[in-house]
Parts: sequence; structure tokens; C-alpha cells
Amino acid sequence: MNGNSFALAVSFAIVVLGLLILLAAEAVGAADTFVVGGGAVTLVGVGIITVTIMRIPHPDPEHGGDSDHDHA
Repeated sequence: MNGNSFALAVSFAIVVLGLLILLAAEAVGAADTFVVGGGAVTLVGVGIITVTIMRIPHPDPEHGGDSDHDHA
């Protein structure tokens, strides 16, 4: 889980950085290239978060893990 935690922390930092770039560029009226670049950085961070979450193994419901379905 340490690798996943590190990847999530880095990707969250990338999202925040991208949003800061995007918002700052928009606020000062910078060229559209900077605004689009900030948006692209943010999307990369979201993609990394998505991949990291998808790689986390789910608990096996037959061996004590939680399940959405009740088995009688």
C-alpha cells in the first residue's frame, strides 16, 4: 500500500499544481497555451489517480472481505 499511497500523493500534487497553473494563467490573462497546459497537467494527475485506484486489489468476499451482496 505504500507504493499506492505515494502514487496518490504525487498525483494529487500534480492535480493541484495543474489547477494553480490554470487558474493563475486565467487570472492574469496569459496566453491560452498556459491555460490549456494547466488543464493538461491536471488531466494527467487525474489519470494517474484513476490508474492507481484501479490497481488496488479488492478484498475477496469469500475470505472475510466485505461484499455488496449478502449471501444467505
